[in-house]
Amino acid sequence: TQVVISETHQGPNDPEPRKVQWGATVNDGEDAASAALRNCEQRGITTADRVVEVARIVNGKMQDLDYTPPAELKLRTGGAYRKRAEASVKEGKYSEGAADCVRALLRPGLDPTAQDPLLKIMTDAMLKLGRQRAREAKEAQEDEKYAEQKAEAQQLAKAWKEVLVVDEAAWAAIDSWVIANVSNKTGEVVAAIPLTLSGKGEADGLSVNVEVRSGEDAHGATFEFCAAHNIRGLDQVEQLTQMLDAKLDEKDYDAPAHMQLKTPNEHIKRAQAHEEAHDYAAAGAEYVRAFKAPGLTPAQKQELTQRLSSVMGAYSSVKSYATAWQGGKFAEAV
Repeated sequence: TQVVISETHQGPNDPEPRKVQWGATVNDGEDAASAALRNCEQRGITTADRVVEVARIVNGKMQDLDYTPPAELKLRTGGAYRKRAEASVKEGKYSEGAADCVRALLRPGLDPTAQDPLLKIMTDAMLKLGRQRAREAKEAQEDEKYAEQKAEAQQLAKAWKEVLVVDEAAWAAIDSWVIANVSNKTGEVVAAIPLTLSGKGEADGLSVNVEVRSGEDAHGATFEFCAAHNIRGLDQVEQLTQMLDAKLDEKDYDAPAHMQLKTPNEHIKRAQAHEEAHDYAAAGAEYVRAFKAPGLTPAQKQELTQRLSSVMGAYSSVKSYATAWQGGKFAEAV
């Protein structure tokens, strides 16, 4: 229900009192006191005497309305209102305490000596109510700010989650590549030649076997053995390949069809494709096959010598990196 409030008000900048009209609402469950207090708070009216004045107007207007306020709001005496107001203020229910003071002040025949104490209680309640509203507004502002920060954090977390998915895929690819480069060969040994290494350091005099396993050929086995033991001389590579080929002939072993010798250019193209894919073992095997392919020219042989040495160095580095990575020695891998 809406009622019209007509007041005579003189502000600090007004030369004369002026009439002010504004609409006040009475909600279901309210009486004149609680409605006046709420409307005044909304309009920024904070003085007790003005709230009481508005309540008198609302109370008068409500006499003509078909509305009865809740019975529990009404008490029999001004003293009862005062007692309930004081209890409400102690409990932090400042709005209810102030409203009870207004109800007491609206009672006809109120003892004049009771008016000042009631206004004092009401003023204190309204002051505390104002502070409470200020705290609530600040908390609401902080909650809004927190909500914005939380939304930003959630958005950032979502973005990071997407990054981590891509990152995880990248590391999975690295792990797969590492495993492919350090995996132990499991095929059956079809041919083996015992050798004694010579050179500087711990490798000098070391007895080792050069092995060809099922699914391999002499060229791939030669490349991996020479790269692993730092054998870079082309004559040694060719000699070891011939020795393994002879051994495989004795075993009547046929290498897979895709490893059969083609033209030098075809093997060089295959090797270059493997290099681009960082599969240096496959690239090196193709370069060794190119050396054995029929029709090799001196210019091709010179180019192959350089390419083979380069890919051996790359393969050796990759092997060392992959072994360190798989072993969890990341500093060494870097």
